[in-house]
Amino acid sequence: MKIAKGGEVIVTSSSITTLIILLLNLLYNYTFLKILLIISIVFTSFMLFFFRDPEREIAEGIVSPADGRIMEIEKVNDEVLGEAYVISIFMSPFDVHVVRAPISGKVVTLLPLKGRHLPAFSKGYRRNERLLILMDNGRRKIKLMLIVGMLARRIMPYVKEGDVVEKGQRIGIIRFGSRVDIYIPCSMMEKLLVKKSLHLKAGEDRIA
Repeated sequence: MKIAKGGEVIVTSSSITTLIILLLNLLYNYTFLKILLIISIVFTSFMLFFFRDPEREIAEGIVSPADGRIMEIEKVNDEVLGEAYVISIFMSPFDVHVVRAPISGKVVTLLPLKGRHLPAFSKGYRRNERLLILMDNGRRKIKLMLIVGMLARRIMPYVKEGDVVEKGQRIGIIRFGSRVDIYIPCSMMEKLLVKKSLHLKAGEDRIA
């Protein structure tokens, strides 16, 4: 199983801790060590599951940037893109948290924005700490907003401004539950192919 970049230290530390507790259990017959071992095994197993990074077969068109369930689809007047659709994807702790590029193109803006740490499913989530990524391939611009939640406190980008990426390429990770909003200009979209409540897989599912 491939571990996502940014999760290796946590998974390795947790695995080493579990191994040490296991060795202590072999040396000493204490109940609290047995309980500690069970807790450590469960925690390490969840970290392995959470930081998994499976390969994906990349779809045609504009693809989903994130694994998760569509919570909202709305039309807005964006200051950069003009009239655009916003598709809001909620990533639960059980989803893959690696974010992928929805199109091929250049990363023209990578801007961290400070904010609150409200639950990612709450109404005020767009005021949370977030990372704005603007991509441009010469034909269309697409904006991503990677948003932390109450538990997700760190966004780790894999790219920087000026990088040219391929569609479906891994561009970052958000730790422990979060949300990704993708802004697609109405003028550059032939047809929206998704609806509210649909569960998506990053790179694999086409959204427009």
